[in-house]
Amino acid sequence: VAYSLGLFAWAYLYLGEGSAKPYALAHLSLALIVLGGLLPVSKAFLLGGVPLFLVYWLASGGLGKAAGIRAWPVLATAVVVITMVVPSWPGTDFLVGQFQEVVSGDSGLVSSLSAGRFGDSGVVSDPFGQTAAEAPLTGFGLGMFRLLDSAYYMYFVHGGTVPLFGYVVLLGWLVVNGLQHAGSSREGRILALLAVYMVGAGLGAPVASVVRASTVLWVMASLLFIALAGRRRDRMYGLRP
Repeated sequence: VAYSLGLFAWAYLYLGEGSAKPYALAHLSLALIVLGGLLPVSKAFLLGGVPLFLVYWLASGGLGKAAGIRAWPVLATAVVVITMVVPSWPGTDFLVGQFQEVVSGDSGLVSSLSAGRFGDSGVVSDPFGQTAAEAPLTGFGLGMFRLLDSAYYMYFVHGGTVPLFGYVVLLGWLVVNGLQHAGSSREGRILALLAVYMVGAGLGAPVASVVRASTVLWVMASLLFIALAGRRRDRMYGLRP
């Protein structure tokens, strides 16, 4: 989660109209963020953060910026390092095996993509079914089940329908606010990116409350809302278009 947020913060600083021009150290920092996200073979990063970042990057004219002469030494160095590290990296076999499992479909597409959380034999299926049958309104509280590695399942099993509904409303509010401002400001586009990421990543982790990473997430979201409020105030008083 933290490395995906790092990608979004990098996108805000260096991509799009009004952003700073990326220099060699900025490209190096991007390479380190990507490397940090790849090492733990995080699907939230590989299937969430990276695709969303690439969409934002391409939509913001990222190809033109990447073609800058100052970017090429860093990119060339990154290619060399990756070429040297990947063959001896233990995560390579695991990562390739994960995608081979997805392609083969031996464990089911949903089960493979969710690391066994969902699907016919998903680890969260039984707690969800038991909660829906026995305590759909109140849930079972904390400690009833060993681990619920999904935001939606966790809120439902721990607190019942009301917390789950509140979480879905919160996500919807973030998505709507982001999309409303996406056409007029970088902050709106990054907020929309963040909200969409939370919706998807919540399938694999309680991103809104997970230790440490959620602090970064909410600080980032708060700063975006403060910036959007400042832009609205400036437009109201004719300080900026």
